[in-house]
Amino acid sequence: MGEWRIHASAPSESLEATIKFANSAAPQLVGTMFMSEGWGEPLDYPLDSLSVRGDSIRFRFAPAAILVEGTCTSSRKIMVRFSPAWAPITGSGLIEPVR
Repeated sequence: MGEWRIHASAPSESLEATIKFANSAAPQLVGTMFMSEGWGEPLDYPLDSLSVRGDSIRFRFAPAAILVEGTCTSSRKIMVRFSPAWAPITGSGLIEPVR
């Protein structure tokens, strides 16, 4: 079914990952969350509570319950915001298909 890449950043954190869709499994997010302390947290988690309504998407991933919310801006791009549950930060970026 394909893959979509996420590029998103906050003032001191960033998220670089791929969402992998398989026919029989929940979508899986694989990548790295780069932290303000200079280290990267590897990610390999299913998407929790994925919902699509109209032109909006919303999901959580990881035990830390990072929330990603977005709006389609075209048939190939979704502008997103992400918010880690452990910190009062909000980042923004883009989800687009892997070519």
